[in-house]
Amino acid sequence: MIFITSRLPKVNTEPELNKNLEFDLNNNASSRVFCCGRTNANNCEGIGSKVLL
Repeated sequence: MIFITSRLPKVNTEPELNKNLEFDLNNNASSRVFCCGRTNANNCEGIGSKVLL
């Protein structure tokens, strides 16, 4: 599944450094968006926006 979210990651806000992201479900006030893919039920990976083009 591919998705776009404005929620902030809990630990890492630079997906280029670490593609495994865990989002803070209570914080969606970000001015950026993250393009992600879900690899399994418990893991999201930052894929970047170019993949969606």
